Amino acid sequence: MIGESFKFYFPLSALINAVTSSVVGIYIVSVGKTAKQARDIFRFCIAIGLWSYGYFFWQLADTPDSALFWSRVLMAGAILTALFYIHLVINFLGLSSQSFYKITLRILYVFSFFWLLVDMTPYFVAGVEPRLLFDFWPVPGPFYLPFLIGFGFEFMYATFLLIRGYHHAQGNRRRQLMLLAAGGFIGFIGGSTNYLLWFNVPVAPWGNGLVVVYFMLTVYAILKYKLLNVQVITAELFAALFFIILLADTFLSSSVLELIYRLVALGIMIVFGVMLVRSVREEVTRRKEVT
Repeated sequence: MIGESFKFYFPLSALINAVTSSVVGIYIVSVGKTAKQARDIFRFCIAIGLWSYGYFFWQLADTPDSALFWSRVLMAGAILTALFYIHLVINFLGLSSQSFYKITLRILYVFSFFWLLVDMTPYFVAGVEPRLLFDFWPVPGPFYLPFLIGFGFEFMYATFLLIRGYHHAQGNRRRQLMLLAAGGFIGFIGGSTNYLLWFNVPVAPWGNGLVVVYFMLTVYAILKYKLLNVQVITAELFAALFFIILLADTFLSSSVLELIYRLVALGIMIVFGVMLVRSVREEVTRRKEVT
């Protein structure tokens, strides 16, 4: 069966999402922890990381109890991802000082807190059972569908705000908003493939790999003109992403010889990544000195 042959894709894509969000989160804290936009991105990294690590360990679970626990952890990450994304968008658009958006955010935080409380009960995730390719797929409780409707509303409303801002923006700001809207749309489509099987629609979550695209586009759009040098951070993120892929590939080794081969490839990638980042930093420094 084709699906069974590619079953490793699901934990691997979750691991890539998890480590990427961790690397970016640590980087943001180390270079700009006092900036408001850095705090927004860091919260976003935490949410994506929580969802991704929960997803990864859920895929590795070998008992129903363990799978249920990790499925609830990943749903906590999903709850926070939608909340922190719309908070990030409202702050980025400069709307957070307006009374309407202050009230909107407070309402969304209250609802999110409620979903987090319910998440650890059978009313949100009722249990797990075999579905399609998966031994322990979550079964929705009675509160799951209302949450999902709110989840979709948060992403769609954030996208509406970005599109509205795009039509009134110019230059670099316009390009930033386009990237944010595109990232949100890609992430929503990719992440939404997870929810079909909750309702017994026989479609596996093949769109998981798009979540890292959504994450990277969102962070890139925020950072490009505001916080960090885009050339440096792009080089570092690409190096980190290749490292993650090769590291995950190493864990899939089926023999000692294959493990050695993949470790050598990983070592070469580390050396190449360090050289790449260092050369980009030096080039950026030279350009600043010239200007």
